[in-house]
Parts: sequence; structure tokens; C-alpha cells
Amino acid sequence: MEVAIGFLQEIRTLLEDARRYLAQAEDEDPFTRDDTLQYASRSLRTAWTVYNRLGAQISRVTTQAAKDTLLSDQLKVKTELEELGNLIDVSKVASKPTGFSPAPATHGQREYHPALMSSLCRQEDELKRAKAQAHAALETGADLLDNLNAQKETIEHARAGGERAEEAFFEGILAAKRIKRMVDKHRIIMTTLLSVLGVGTLTVIIVGLLKR
Repeated sequence: MEVAIGFLQEIRTLLEDARRYLAQAEDEDPFTRDDTLQYASRSLRTAWTVYNRLGAQISRVTTQAAKDTLLSDQLKVKTELEELGNLIDVSKVASKPTGFSPAPATHGQREYHPALMSSLCRQEDELKRAKAQAHAALETGADLLDNLNAQKETIEHARAGGERAEEAFFEGILAAKRIKRMVDKHRIIMTTLLSVLGVGTLTVIIVGLLKR
């Protein structure tokens, strides 16, 4: 659940970044606006990448109430992603060159401001990619941990099954020994009875002969 919440927070952060770039582009001339909108698009694409991994994390949540809340948040951010994507597309169309030539800016603005913004945007974009990679690594680690836990459970079940089979085997041996002892006991009893019966029968025959 913590991973899913982290993904939602990252998506919202990327949405805020994209909105900030979009708002910044509205105040720029068409020649600079397109570059700024590209940064907005990159933030949006990264947000979609994180969103595409969100569903798998939500499916792992076992508490139904928590899962319902996460699904509701997932639907909200999806709507925000789609709406922001449409706004960026509209702004890109509006930023196409129309022959408009912006008024000359001051010397410091022309040389310093665009270069600074470009450098800051590149650094911010690299930071976002690093954060996305960190989240991907976190998800991979969570998947690996789940797999290890599943393998551990399988091994424990197999070991428990082996112990039960071993117990059943020894119980079978003990039962067979008890049956053998019982059969031997019955055999001795039957042999004794037959011996007694044989002696009695012989005695009756001898007595009968003597009486004659």
C-alpha cells in the first residue's frame, strides 16, 4: 500500500510541474513557448509512466477499504492527466509560428534568461527521470520481495508436507507392527485351542474304546 501511495504522490507532483510549465508558457512568446511546452509534455509522460505501474500496486492491497480509496484516487489522477494533456495539446497548436516577431528584449534578458531557464529545466527533467527510475527500482524490489516470500511459503508448505508424509510413514510402520503382533497373538491362541480340542477329542475316543 505504501508503494501505491508513493506513486500517487509522485503523479501529483509531476502534474504540478506540468501545470507550472503550462502557466509559464502562456506568458512567453511563440518562439520560447514551444520549448516550455515540451517540458510540460515530458512531465506529463513521466506521470503516465508512473500511473501505468500504479494499478499493479493497488491490486496487491488486501484491505478492501484501502483498495477502494486508492482506486478512487487513481480515477481522479487519470482524469487530471487526460485534462492536462488536452490543455497542452491546445497550447501547442496555439504556439505554432505565425510570423509574429516579439519586441526586442533587453540585452541581459536575451542572453541570460533563456539560457538559465533552459539549464534549470534540463536539470529538473533529469531529476524527474531519476525519481521515476527510483520508483521503478522500488517497484522491482517490491516484486522481488513478493516473489521471495512466495517461494518461502512454497518451501515451508513443502517441508510441512514432507514432515506429514514422514509422520504418516512411521505411523504406518507402527500400525503394521501392531497388526503383526495381534495376528501372532491370535495364532498362538488358535494353536492352543486346537491343541486343547485335539487332546479332548482323543480323550473322548479313548474313553469310548475302554468302555467297550
